[in-house]
Amino acid sequence: RLRNTTRRALLSWRGSADAFLAAAPGAVAELRRPAPPQQGCFAPGTLVEVMWPPEASAAGWTPFWLPATVVSVHADGRHVVRFERGGSWGDTERGVLLERLRPLPSSAPCAAAPCAEETPHAHALTI
Repeated sequence: RLRNTTRRALLSWRGSADAFLAAAPGAVAELRRPAPPQQGCFAPGTLVEVMWPPEASAAGWTPFWLPATVVSVHADGRHVVRFERGGSWGDTERGVLLERLRPLPSSAPCAAAPCAEETPHAHALTI
């Protein structure tokens, strides 16, 4: 029964995908060339420190700065980071604002300039 349900779902998905691709023939090429955000950000692969907890500044607390790597950048300029050491919450955080990031001392920042001028080929969008 599960196999039949899975097969029907897959056939339905495939039909929808084929209809979409026929109606929008350039969609796949466009998805392969994501447009980087036009505002300042860190390029994927950049070593950064992330302010933790997220509300530390607003609450007036002294934050911890945790080492991480930028994995990707959302179209709205928010970052996806993977922490050097994860916890019970996991090792990745999505939607990280630029204000919560700073470059590691050994890493050169690209936050001073728009991402599009830095390494446009390195950007990946996360949906």
